[in-house]
Amino acid sequence: MFKITRSVNNTQYFTLAPLEQITSIAHAFSTRLIQNNAVDKGGYEEKENRSLLCEALDINPAKLVVGRQIHGNSVAVVKEKMEHIIADAFITDQPGLALAVLTADCLPIIIIEKNRPSVGIVHAGRQGTLLRVVTHALTQMVRLFKAVAQDCLISIGPGIGPCCYEIPLGLARPFQESFDYWEEFLWERRGGFFTLDLIKANQLQLMELGIKERNIFTLNLCTCCNPELFYSYRREKGDSPRMLNLVMLRDL
Repeated sequence: MFKITRSVNNTQYFTLAPLEQITSIAHAFSTRLIQNNAVDKGGYEEKENRSLLCEALDINPAKLVVGRQIHGNSVAVVKEKMEHIIADAFITDQPGLALAVLTADCLPIIIIEKNRPSVGIVHAGRQGTLLRVVTHALTQMVRLFKAVAQDCLISIGPGIGPCCYEIPLGLARPFQESFDYWEEFLWERRGGFFTLDLIKANQLQLMELGIKERNIFTLNLCTCCNPELFYSYRREKGDSPRMLNLVMLRDL
């Protein structure tokens, strides 16, 4: 369902096949493999590397919108190129604006409403998932752009998997207190630690809002245990560059 692409400048990224069939949409989940496999050179926090991915997707880098992420649930409504945004989700119904989030274990989640053209992208880590950031983003798209949840397609990119994500009871308890269905994505392992499945938690939040399960696509590649492909904040003990994930309505 997902495929990896090596661009003409040797920058590698993942795309979702069903979304590629929608000519009005551009999207990508980057890897750590930038030009000529030049890994560990600052990742996509470097503007030069962002330009390489934009070039591969035929996107004007000047139209790339990247905000300051704070692990919250704020949603930025983007109507034009904006600077100095503080948000963890970005939505737009304007063609030609490439919305992007930076990740290195947190989930990048793309939302597409093709019938009432609008898109969103979400940065959902542990805290953002607890604060239901993806719920906030979709709710705003419904309210502002008249999006219909049942018509939306969701693409969840690479992030830390349950295979590698353990948290202590103190971080698990807020999920137990906030979600009636917490046992579906959080389970005790050993010594008071819990495994957290961020993908499942966000899937369930989306389905609560009416997203059809068959319209949620997940890459299911763990950033932490695939060092040849991805950066990982946890694996690299906080000293990690970031990957870039983006979505855009093309100006046809």
